[in-house]
Order: sequence, then structure tokens, then C-alpha cells
Amino acid sequence: MSEAYKKLFWGVFFANIHLHIGAITLLPAFVGFLIAYSGLSDLDMKTETAAKSFDLPQGTLLALVILTAIYSAFNLFTGSQYETMPLVSFIPTVFSVMELVAFHKILEVSVTEFQARDFTYGVEKYSRRDRVYILLKGLSALLLTLNLVFSSLVLFIPGTLLEVAAIIYLLVIFHSLKKDTEEMEIEYFRDIL
Repeated sequence: MSEAYKKLFWGVFFANIHLHIGAITLLPAFVGFLIAYSGLSDLDMKTETAAKSFDLPQGTLLALVILTAIYSAFNLFTGSQYETMPLVSFIPTVFSVMELVAFHKILEVSVTEFQARDFTYGVEKYSRRDRVYILLKGLSALLLTLNLVFSSLVLFIPGTLLEVAAIIYLLVIFHSLKKDTEEMEIEYFRDIL
């Protein structure tokens, strides 16, 4: 499980870090979401309680891979001229909400897995962290959407700061999950021997 969380960590990292050389994006967001999707598939195989629990996050991450690839291709071939169109300007907000849904469900299933393994410390810790992540990401999506409508720095600056905080917080969560599952796996094998 720890390797799956490691892939999720790097997936989130690369989905949100964009390196550009001129008009070409070296690491487009879809690469990060593809890595996260791979990590989620690994997690799905290694958990005991997952069964159908990962269907929504897998579908959402796969949709993010496809949609961000299309968005990157449009951006590459048309430049940024189309981004000023009213409907197109809402696309990043839609991606943000899709990320919120996918990663919230991943955290929710992780908590369920910890419950099944009687890892009560992890249940409390990650339930709380999931709520904080929902708050940060949800508020940032709301403020950035309102900014698109009202075009105000009062909405844009806190929305952007909350978005950055949500991304960093999610990275911290996945790093912590990786460490906690490593410890849990070591204890599990110690009990077997």
C-alpha cells in the first residue's frame, strides 16, 4: 500500500507543477493524473475492503487524465486565445472540483481500510485530515469560481492561496499515508512471524 500512496503523492505533485519551455509544457497535468491513476489502481489491488469503493475515484481520475490531455492539446495548438471565452474559463474550476471528489473518496476508502485493520489512530487522523482537505479545496474552488464571475482580487488572492494550501496539504497527507502504511505493513508481517 505504501508504494501506491507514493505514486499518488507524485501524481498530485506532477499534476500541479507545470514546467514550460515557450509554448510547450514539459510536464502537462495529465501526466500527473496518469501517475495518480496508476497509484490508485495499485491501491485498489492491495486493499481488503475496497471492492467497488474505488470506482468513483478511478473514473474521476481517468476523466481528469483524458480531459487535461485534451485541454493541454488545445492549449498547445491554439495558444491562450481560447481561454478568454466564458465557458472555457470555468474548465480549471471543473478540474479542481473533480480533483476534490477523487482525492476525498481515496481518503475515505483509506479510512475504511484502516477501520478494517483496527488501525484506530489512522482512522481518527485521516478522517480529520480529509475534512480539512475538503474545506480547503472546496473554499478555493468556490472563491475562484466567484472570481471568474466578479473578477475581484479580493476573491482571487485568497482563492489562489487556499488552492496552494490544499495541494500542499494533500501532498502532506499522501506522504503521511505512505509512512503510516509502511509501519502498518511492518507490524502485520511481524505479527505473522
